[in-house]
Amino acid sequence: LLHAGGGGLGVEWDAVDEAAGYQYVVTESDAAGNTSEFCPETQTDKTSLRFDDAAAGAKYTVKVKALAAA
Repeated sequence: LLHAGGGGLGVEWDAVDEAAGYQYVVTESDAAGNTSEFCPETQTDKTSLRFDDAAAGAKYTVKVKALAAA
């Protein structure tokens, strides 16, 4: 679920049973279709993210993967 507005971008997802955490990466696409890394691959134990520096009019792709417990 994505939330945009107020000068930022918020993302949240349902928890995955028995997940040790989550890995995510965010890419940004401009109006010309050029894609760049907005947030490098990062790990978290939360089920929501907020990016206050997201630009209005840009397209963001967020990929989240649940990580198995070791």
